[in-house]
Amino acid sequence: MTTSYQFPHAVPGPASVQSPTWHCGDPFAEQRSAHHNGALIDFRHLAVLSISGEDSPSWLHSLLSQKVVDMPADSTTRSELRRAHVLDAHGHILEECWVARTSDGYLLATPQSHQHSLLDYLTSMMFWSRVTVTATDHTVTAILGPIAPEDAADVAQSTSEAPENTTA
Repeated sequence: MTTSYQFPHAVPGPASVQSPTWHCGDPFAEQRSAHHNGALIDFRHLAVLSISGEDSPSWLHSLLSQKVVDMPADSTTRSELRRAHVLDAHGHILEECWVARTSDGYLLATPQSHQHSLLDYLTSMMFWSRVTVTATDHTVTAILGPIAPEDAADVAQSTSEAPENTTA
């Protein structure tokens, strides 16, 4: 008897923005394919905060668990991502985010359910620092593997134009 399992989010169609596809049935083959051919990962379920201002590199560096002052300032369509956490005084994780550097500051991507708490925390820590923290309507798309930069920008653009309730 042969059984096969079809992963519910593996086929294009209506999908919840809150539940992204983890994999499509064979994670090891998918990892090999991404390494050799490239892959597009849709992170529209993440909310994006913008951090700008003269003090933003040192200010974020003092608040996050990841070193962000040495991140290269790339364009808004292509950037290095670093995973970072906000920790409490005992080292427990309060918030998790992905950090990207842009020419005018930083973008922090966090789960939508944590957007307001992270925004409130960052706003409360501004004190006299010359920074601005704002919520944005940006979306995040990760492109992995040997995809040419111009192809990556085209794919990211077409994904941002796709309706939110479908998989790209």
